[in-house]
Amino acid sequence: MCFLREQDGPVERNLTRQWRPILAERPDVRRAFLVQATYGEDQELHVVLALCTGGISDLEPVKSLRVPFAALFSNDCPLDVAFVNPTQEARLSKVCAPFYEAV
Repeated sequence: MCFLREQDGPVERNLTRQWRPILAERPDVRRAFLVQATYGEDQELHVVLALCTGGISDLEPVKSLRVPFAALFSNDCPLDVAFVNPTQEARLSKVCAPFYEAV
C-alpha cells in the first residue's frame, strides 16, 4: 500500500468528528488516519481508514464506524480499512496527520 496524502474536507471532518468517540471506546486503537492510498500495482486512488492497533486486528470497531459512514454516504459505498503495522505507520505519518490519538 502506498500512502499519498490526507483525505480532508468538510465531509471528512464531520465523519472523523463522529468517529472519535467510537474510537475512544476502543483501548486497542492508538491512532487513526484517513488517507488517500493506492494498492500494489493498481494506481486507482482509494480512501482508507488506517487504524494503528498494536497488532490487534479486531473488526468490531469497524462495524461501529460503518454506521456514521453509511449515514453520510451510502450503504453501497465501501469503507476501506487497513490495520497498519509500525513500519506502515511511520510511512503514513510522513504524509498524513492522525485525526484520532488515544490519550
